[in-house]
Parts: sequence; C-alpha cells; structure tokens
Amino acid sequence: MPAGRPATSRQLPECRLEGLNCHECVRGNARLVARLAADLSTSSMRQLFQSIYPDRACLPMATAFVQILIDEAPARRPMGRAALAYQAAVA
Repeated sequence: MPAGRPATSRQLPECRLEGLNCHECVRGNARLVARLAADLSTSSMRQLFQSIYPDRACLPMATAFVQILIDEAPARRPMGRAALAYQAAVA
C-alpha cells in the first residue's frame, strides 16, 4: 500500500459515506492552511495536522499534509528597510 493512504478498512465511516478520498481531503485543507503555516517548523505542521485530524485512522496522511504545506506555502520575502526599522524601534 502506498505511503499516505490508509487502508479502506481504516478509513473513517463518515468519510466513506460521503465518498471522501483521504488525499483529496488533506490536500484541500493543507492548501487552505498553507498561508498561515508558512513559518511553522515541520514538527509544528504535524501537530497542526493532529489537531485538524485527531482520529488515528487519519495519521498516515500526516506526511502528505506536511509536504503539501511546504509546497503550497507562499515564498518568504526578505524584509525591507522599513520593516527592519520598525522591528528595531519595537525591540
């Protein structure tokens, strides 16, 4: 069985009833969360996954979720001089 795909027997009953595919579900949520998670560490991304998907049957999708967050996160822009001056003034 490919990594990141729980066996059908482990899929949540409510997901099975709705016809939801684990990868599509996780990919959709990860894309929505990517902008918020741009500065998170991989460990924090996994914790976020577990908060969104607390059921153990979903756990095999954690790695796919983290990879999607990394791929979809907006590129970090270097801080301009104004931002650095503001940081210095606040510090």
